[in-house]
Amino acid sequence: MKKKIAIFMALAMLLTLFAAPAMAGDVKVVLDGKNVSFDVPPMIDNGRTLVPLRAIFEAMGATVTWDDATKTATGIKGSTTVVLKIGSTSPTINGAVKTIDVPGQIVNGRTLAPLRFIGEAFGGTVDWDAATQTAAITNPAAPAKPEVKPEVKPEVKPEVKPEVEPEVKPEAAATPDAAIKAAIAAFKPANCTFTVGANVLGTSMGDIAVKLDGTGSIDADKKCSSSWAGDLGALGTSKPKGAFVPFSELICGPEADAVKLVSGATMSGNVITIKGIDVPNSFKSVLDSSSTSIPVTFSLTMDAKITIDSASGRITSIEVTGMNGTGKALGKNMESNGTAKVTFTY
Repeated sequence: MKKKIAIFMALAMLLTLFAAPAMAGDVKVVLDGKNVSFDVPPMIDNGRTLVPLRAIFEAMGATVTWDDATKTATGIKGSTTVVLKIGSTSPTINGAVKTIDVPGQIVNGRTLAPLRFIGEAFGGTVDWDAATQTAAITNPAAPAKPEVKPEVKPEVKPEVKPEVEPEVKPEAAATPDAAIKAAIAAFKPANCTFTVGANVLGTSMGDIAVKLDGTGSIDADKKCSSSWAGDLGALGTSKPKGAFVPFSELICGPEADAVKLVSGATMSGNVITIKGIDVPNSFKSVLDSSSTSIPVTFSLTMDAKITIDSASGRITSIEVTGMNGTGKALGKNMESNGTAKVTFTY
């Protein structure tokens, strides 16, 4: 009989060692003195407390998006962008890699991540009261933290459901700059094709029709490359290559340059419309590199429509509906008008 009891106790200890992460229903989170409610309770994994990311980020004033294809959550507040991928211990804050002890994971359709990382991601501070199992988060711009006297409740151990319900897809960004920031945050390596058609008027060789056709790519390190064939009519032909991709600013940043491009833009559904802006440097580099041995200089503005995929938040195409400007070649003033289209795949 004693031998059977010993075997039973040994089995119980083994089951305890290999048990799944435990729910931590008695853990409370207070943000700037107010309790934060969760539809999925916090849990403890490998000695770390994990809490629902969306609930705390949104309570702190951040916008949260979810990429179901890559299982990645992105939080944006002001100039700070936080990216956390399920199963990874290397989230990023404004592109800088951070290390967490326990990776983010999905529980009952919600993304859970280490409490301290979530609380400090946007510059907040986290204080832990072990006696009451309470985490007090203070926003950086919030008033002084009031004394927290949480109600102590008995430990709750709800049953862990094996089913993982899919998380609700993120809502589309409401403004052009928010949509562009989200597109850059969701960056993945991309390929593109592009075409340019233009008429150059008033040259010493008469009016010239210009046509460019090319392809390009942006790798995981955001390095750009492209090649194209240019037919410049009487000015000749060219087949240049370059370390740039037209409109790469809108695909992988820098974010400040991308936001500047959509300053004053309007947005309807998943299409951003911009009017009368200077041609971005990445596109201008393609046009400048297409020139033959005859030096040509142009100052160009454009109207364009940017289409964003509603599921991933990434840009799929940019259509330049009007590209106009003036320039000079061989000392003669010229005018130019044209169109262009760039299509991206990921």
